[in-house]
Amino acid sequence: MKKLFTASLLIGVCSLVVFGQTESRADLLKDIEAKRADLAILEKKFLAPSPEDQSAYADFLGQPETGLIRLLPREKFDPIGNTKSGMTIRGGGAYYSFARLTHEYGGSDIELSGGYLSVGFAGADFGKCPPDMHTEQGAQWRRLHAAGAADEQFGTDACFDLT
Repeated sequence: MKKLFTASLLIGVCSLVVFGQTESRADLLKDIEAKRADLAILEKKFLAPSPEDQSAYADFLGQPETGLIRLLPREKFDPIGNTKSGMTIRGGGAYYSFARLTHEYGGSDIELSGGYLSVGFAGADFGKCPPDMHTEQGAQWRRLHAAGAADEQFGTDACFDLT
């Protein structure tokens, strides 16, 4: 009887240790979601314009309907093909939507890839521009584009001299 009790007690303790060490799939998923939330915060900070850039363009930013964004080169930060240095955000921070105010790829207005800004990608290539959109003409194009009227004023080639 004493041996049966000792054996039962040993099995019970071992079971508690095993169950205590095994994470459930639900717990693992919660852990993954928490880490993704932490990564999203870090990526948002990484994509934010620097205080130096904000200071340098303070006059521009004082105008109505203006803003400052940072685009990351697609070839370096897109998670497809860059599993170690890629961002988790779809498109790797290389895209931006002025209408949705997001870097998330999908319905994006602009892309930075190969050293060029591109508009009208994913089957409709309208042109490429050097990345210099901080002029009044660039702001005017963004306002018209958001209203769906950019093509009427500038044509479908959205690449114009912004210097």
